[in-house]
Amino acid sequence: MTHEGIEAPATGTPYGRKVYAASVLIGMVVVFAIVGAAKWKSVLMLRTLEVEGKKIVTYDEVLRLANVTTQHALYDINLATLQAALQSNAFIRHAKVQREAPSSIHITISEREPAAMLVLSGRSEHLYLDEEGFLLPGVESPAIYDLPVITGLDSAQSFRPGMRTTNPDIISALEILKAARTVGPEVSHLISEVRVGNGHDIVLYAFDAGTPIIFGQGGALKKLATLDAFWKKFIVDGSAHELEYIDLRFEGQVITLPKSSAL
Repeated sequence: MTHEGIEAPATGTPYGRKVYAASVLIGMVVVFAIVGAAKWKSVLMLRTLEVEGKKIVTYDEVLRLANVTTQHALYDINLATLQAALQSNAFIRHAKVQREAPSSIHITISEREPAAMLVLSGRSEHLYLDEEGFLLPGVESPAIYDLPVITGLDSAQSFRPGMRTTNPDIISALEILKAARTVGPEVSHLISEVRVGNGHDIVLYAFDAGTPIIFGQGGALKKLATLDAFWKKFIVDGSAHELEYIDLRFEGQVITLPKSSAL
């Protein structure tokens, strides 16, 4: 039985020798290209470090963490190591690091944004907290201003930058501040201090008058919506100074005590 088809020419034929020679030539070109690319990469030096997304972390701090200079070859820099070094800063939630030939590394930073300042009695240093409860170190930055403070905590408790607190008082305070931002900018800017009490009633203090606002526990969104409506309707021209306190502990109600009644 015969089989019809196209047979590959033997390598000994002129056609076969040409195919073999072409294969060898292509192989040599590939090898030279690989070697050339390696040599090309080896002479590329880092010239610029571009940083995007920073508001609180300074460029100098990024340089310190990156620990790279123009003496480093661009392709000798380990991007994973560089990313890990950047994310060791408590303010940096995530860092994306990209190599951009012929001479740059581009870093995109996502920062943790402070939601409150944590003030501990008996301790001079202050810490910040983001809305997830991550503790952040005290820094000087124009991006941090007019933040409410959380007070009333025992200074003996362990709080250090980089940790995520599970303290129930702090979590309750952050929930109140988050609810305030949800209700609106007026009530959010109204709160200057959240004083916690080891599981007891939380007391807020108004920013403009320092008036105590007895908050109690739980129901943050409803209570603050009620406070917002009350404040817009009844508090005008600094009249909050005339109140001894405001009480939000009773659902749907705002109870006030004028200072004259406290006498």
